[in-house]
Amino acid sequence: MRGAVFENGKILLSREKDDACWSLPGGWADVNDRPSEAVIRELREETGYKVTCEKLAAVLDRDLHYKGTSTHPFHIYKLLFLCKHTGEAEEL
Repeated sequence: MRGAVFENGKILLSREKDDACWSLPGGWADVNDRPSEAVIRELREETGYKVTCEKLAAVLDRDLHYKGTSTHPFHIYKLLFLCKHTGEAEEL
């Protein structure tokens, strides 16, 4: 799942560790996580920002989006949430 935080005409991005590219912050949900809780946790872990999850904006089916490139034995959906920044960044 990923979270989009818009503020003053800008969007919050984080740098990926594996390829150093910029992307919307997010990651995998843990077992028994609610999706909204997982995206809040992932944004805090990756950016230090506290956010609230406002609404689900999109669902991406990896197999349909990346046709013919799937090498995983399981199906994955990516959830994109609109989030709102609630305060200043904290030291992690």
